[in-house]
Amino acid sequence: VSTQSTWGSGHPLSEIEEKVRRLEDLYGNLVQGNKVDNKDTVKHAALPPPQIPSDSRWKASTVRSHKHGSRATIYIPTQKGKNIYKGQWASSMKEGYGEQVTEKTRYVGQWKNNLRDGEGTLWIRASSTSEWVRMYKGGWKEDLRHGVGCNWYPNGDVYEGYWADGKRCGIGKLYMANGDKIEGQWKNDKTEGWASLYLKNGDSFEGHWHNGLREGPGVWYYTSKEQIYRGEWHLGVAKCGYVQDIPRKVTNNKSHFIPRVTLLETDKVLQQTHQKLQNDRKLLGTLLNETFEMEPSIEEGDITHHNTEGWYNSMDEHIEERIEAVY
Repeated sequence: VSTQSTWGSGHPLSEIEEKVRRLEDLYGNLVQGNKVDNKDTVKHAALPPPQIPSDSRWKASTVRSHKHGSRATIYIPTQKGKNIYKGQWASSMKEGYGEQVTEKTRYVGQWKNNLRDGEGTLWIRASSTSEWVRMYKGGWKEDLRHGVGCNWYPNGDVYEGYWADGKRCGIGKLYMANGDKIEGQWKNDKTEGWASLYLKNGDSFEGHWHNGLREGPGVWYYTSKEQIYRGEWHLGVAKCGYVQDIPRKVTNNKSHFIPRVTLLETDKVLQQTHQKLQNDRKLLGTLLNETFEMEPSIEEGDITHHNTEGWYNSMDEHIEERIEAVY
């Protein structure tokens, strides 16, 4: 069995890859003659003792009958079929560490107030006879993905990063099944702010995104053509900018050299086009009841107003540094 995959370097391991790695570690230790410690490392949470009332005997009996502490397998009645839980309880609610299995889902991890909360792993399957497939491993809050976690999608994509209320939010990386990768800021499950797209063929885009589309300033690095495009995007489409050959380009084997032709008033044309884009964004923002006024910081990706000369200067400096380092 090989641990190689179709994703790019640095991707999170699949469940099969993790199993292979564990086998390699296990048998590697045996070959070297070292002792293998295969003990269960699960640590149960410390639960408070149940509060036993002292005023009435029937109240005390009721409390003692409630589920509290570590319990063996319990079958929970439900109209949706199989529902089994084994783990810790507190006052008849799942609390601490436990495993719950239903017809199509399996969760192992931490609980709070009867909800998945803390660190845990979720598996799914299509039917009761199908094999379990790991879907998510990471943080939870009130039964939703929250904090840092890794999600394996049915289409082969893998996301590793921050979550909020069950959605991708914050800094994260999306490894796509076709070999491409998106790395940067996310909000409401979509790229939002500063993010970079790396294609499998070596080309890449670096710039600002809004609602999952390229929006605002950005740069396409065409490694396959040895060219660079700097400009403005709106709704995912390049609207204005210019193309240049990279400094080390010496032949036209990958693409023809860009002709040395310029407009009479280049800055004025770009400024007018840029202003039109701003007006279009404001109009669209009014119709959708949202704002397109953003200014990403290259280092931090803060979302504010991006139409400032100072930001463009810092962006140009960043581009030149990357060109010098990569090309």
